[in-house]
Amino acid sequence: MASPPVQFEQDSPFPLLESALLNLLQRKERTWGYFQVKEQNNDHFLCIPSLPRLRISKSEKNYGYRAYWVNKKEPSITVQRKEKMILDIKKKREKKQKTYEILQYFDERENLQQQRVNGILANLIKVEIENNLPPAGVHEFQPIVVILRRDRSL
Repeated sequence: MASPPVQFEQDSPFPLLESALLNLLQRKERTWGYFQVKEQNNDHFLCIPSLPRLRISKSEKNYGYRAYWVNKKEPSITVQRKEKMILDIKKKREKKQKTYEILQYFDERENLQQQRVNGILANLIKVEIENNLPPAGVHEFQPIVVILRRDRSL
């Protein structure tokens, strides 16, 4: 059964940007309009006039995403998968709990427009992970997907 495609909110203030970010997540080129997604050497970049290019890498098997602004060495967004055992009080048995943490790094000295794009991209990644997660097994709780903001300037 195919998962539903990720879609942006109808009342979004930035529908064209979200559309381009969805193309970036899905690795589809978009060579027209203000926001373009281009492919170079098997990497996909979002090109926004007056901003550096945004590159995203995606691991197919474990929902691992990394988003980089080309002018930065460290990623702006990463996804970490964690597992822990939690006691199920009703059944008095331990169950596995998977958590997907979308870490959105920000720096007060960073461009405000880049921070805004990072926030939109983090939300789209969250929706994509939630839509593509397999159902929880018998000995598992439903996985949790959260966005965490981390200050890099400290």
